[in-house]
Amino acid sequence: MRIGAQDGNNSAGSTATLQILLNGTLYATITNGTSRTASTNNVTIALSNGATTNFVPYTTAASSGFNFQTFTLNIPYNSPATAELVYRATTVLDDWSLDDVSIPAYLLDTDNDGIPNYQDLDSDNDGCLDAMEGDENVAYSMLVAAAAPLSVGTGSSVPNQNLCASGSCVDTQGVPIVVNAGGAADIGSDRGQGIGDSQNNAVIGCFCYKPVVTAGTALNTPYGITALGRAGTNTGNWPMVRKGAWTALEAKTKGFVPNRLTTAQISAIPAANLVEGMMVYNTSLDCLQVNTTGTPAGWACFNTQTCPTN
Repeated sequence: MRIGAQDGNNSAGSTATLQILLNGTLYATITNGTSRTASTNNVTIALSNGATTNFVPYTTAASSGFNFQTFTLNIPYNSPATAELVYRATTVLDDWSLDDVSIPAYLLDTDNDGIPNYQDLDSDNDGCLDAMEGDENVAYSMLVAAAAPLSVGTGSSVPNQNLCASGSCVDTQGVPIVVNAGGAADIGSDRGQGIGDSQNNAVIGCFCYKPVVTAGTALNTPYGITALGRAGTNTGNWPMVRKGAWTALEAKTKGFVPNRLTTAQISAIPAANLVEGMMVYNTSLDCLQVNTTGTPAGWACFNTQTCPTN
């Protein structure tokens, strides 16, 4: 596409943003900042949800009108086949010009099994369904048998399952209602489900959690915090007697309380401070949240205590 940025009144101080969304998901935000000097690239781009680009930041100082750049924005989109592309402009005197938009469709096949990702139920062939590895809070109980031609392909051992198998469980754009705003699996009050880790076979998102092992051959638990005054080998061999955990906590009159934050407060945590495994209690969603990727998009409700049976 070819985009032009122009400073309002050909002077500094004004701003404008241009957001690019596909089916309601934001993939790029282009900003014309307030600076207007030859040494400052005031036209910049911020990417999200897996988008890539060859866009090069530039300055508008050299022109009294629109200053143009032609670039490519790659959006990792798979389905449905019909999608809505939106350019959303917000301006304060500064202007945008948009031209020569072309939309070539590439059928991605991450695991090279001959099934394009939009029809592959396990795109990275890691044995974890895409519906589970996407960026919404999908539970096994929400999955249903998928209809042909959808398939996990060769090399994946999981059954052919998806979020929806009929027209009654999708919206007008073909997006499963369960992952839309207000749906049972929704996180962030947005529309649809991002790719999450579904195309990264280095990350297997189908984690489940068994109760702590307390008998048989297992590793000792090396660390513990107790309110019962019995730590150490002379007072019951605690916490080593609790098998298979990293840390044990115990009390009869107290509870473990992690940091309690609203969704807005969690979103305000600087991205540089996020780490995989960070845990908070989300008071807006009433759930314990764990950050699974170390990024702002990595928060997921931790509400399945044991492995599902199906």
